[in-house]
Amino acid sequence: EEEEEDGWGLVSSSGIGTDKCLQVFTRCRDGRCEVRYEASVPHGVAEMACLFGEVDLIPTWHPVVPRATFLGFDADVFSIDGVAEAKLPWPLPGVGIHFHLAADCDRLHDKGELCLSATCHSDKGKASLLPPWARRLFFLPVDGDIAMRFDPVQTSKTRFEVRFAINLRDLPKVALAPKRGIDFCFYVCGPMVWKAIIRLLDTQLSANTPIGARLAHDSLGAWGRLREALGQEAPAWVAAARADPRCKDSPRAVYTACPTA
Repeated sequence: EEEEEDGWGLVSSSGIGTDKCLQVFTRCRDGRCEVRYEASVPHGVAEMACLFGEVDLIPTWHPVVPRATFLGFDADVFSIDGVAEAKLPWPLPGVGIHFHLAADCDRLHDKGELCLSATCHSDKGKASLLPPWARRLFFLPVDGDIAMRFDPVQTSKTRFEVRFAINLRDLPKVALAPKRGIDFCFYVCGPMVWKAIIRLLDTQLSANTPIGARLAHDSLGAWGRLREALGQEAPAWVAAARADPRCKDSPRAVYTACPTA
């Protein structure tokens, strides 16, 4: 682990020295483990944001997420509610992530950068809002909001940063100390997940994949408005996908809890 200023330590990296690089840093303060991702890719902001913005399609590309669904989606203000299950490597337990994602629309239009704030719920009081498969999960105790910033570097390049914190006191007991368990998770999963993302961006963003079709058809107009606000253009394959009759969009999977009597 490499230590840098302010206590941040590099725990995982991939693709250093290329235009598809990732670095993961962690640090512990006041019973919290703070995590920071820094990465860059030769793709537009909309293509990156859609990976997690299209919640129900995350299992089609994410190697440790077998299930995910929307709980709500307001395309006009980029507001998303969703839940996902993540199966982590032993000895770590599987976890659920129940989140609300919202964009800073003023900053988007005034400064030309996409800033997202995500709130994760870990209290059992919200279990009735979730699909049955999610109610049995242990929910990751994210402390405070998850902050994400996507900066368009060129018309087809993006630099982004993600920051969040985990409350160590709320983690279940495992064979490793909490901080070492988190670092181990990122050390093992970080490069694996990053390679899956790069593989998706390089090979699956096409008319032949569910997420490519969703992004190309853009039925709610969210990704087109995002490109317009950031001054980026749609990649060439999008126009070809729209004209391809074999490229069929799929309806978004949105779970709505049934009212109790």
